[in-house]
Amino acid sequence: MRYRFAKLSDLKSIVNLHYSVREDYNVGVFASLDKNFLKGYYKMLLTDVNSIIVCAEDNSKILGFCSASLDVNDQHENFKKKKLNIALYAFTSVLKKPSLIKKLLLRYKSIKDDNINFISKSGARLEYWVWSKKNEDFVSSLYMHETLLNILQALGIMEVNFEVDHINKKVLKFHKRNGGIEIEKITISDNRERILMKYDFNNRVTKFNFN
Repeated sequence: MRYRFAKLSDLKSIVNLHYSVREDYNVGVFASLDKNFLKGYYKMLLTDVNSIIVCAEDNSKILGFCSASLDVNDQHENFKKKKLNIALYAFTSVLKKPSLIKKLLLRYKSIKDDNINFISKSGARLEYWVWSKKNEDFVSSLYMHETLLNILQALGIMEVNFEVDHINKKVLKFHKRNGGIEIEKITISDNRERILMKYDFNNRVTKFNFN
């Protein structure tokens, strides 16, 4: 297994992997958006110097990826500048499901309004962590995630924020065992309970052995 930075040529594999997530987890606005949106979204991230995507590759096949933003504020400023592009990426999804408009507008509004919480809004942030259901390999998936954390730490980042929905009990348990610290519980617009968490690299204690 090889872990490396994702390239633009990995776009199709990343989109297909992310799209497959809805087979197990079909809540949230991203689970309602089609591949056209995901293609535009990840193309934007892969060309953004503020974003990092690490992928796991075996025999030239991408089996998983995980992503992070080095600075949420800078990322949101980039999203604001490209809001028309994002709207175009979402167009075909909205045609299929017009009720998405309200959810997308609320999500965009949350970028500008500190009183609307979906995600952590400052500093570095972990985003998506996806692994192929056809090639289940828990250990390699953990190593991929740890590789991303090591890169962030090597870049001088001492804290990284992230969120876990309470219903993702296995993921929540993993992060706590891996040294994640619970900061706050919030309830988002669709009544999901979400846990805001962080990794503090200065004081991190993990129950996993990555040596």
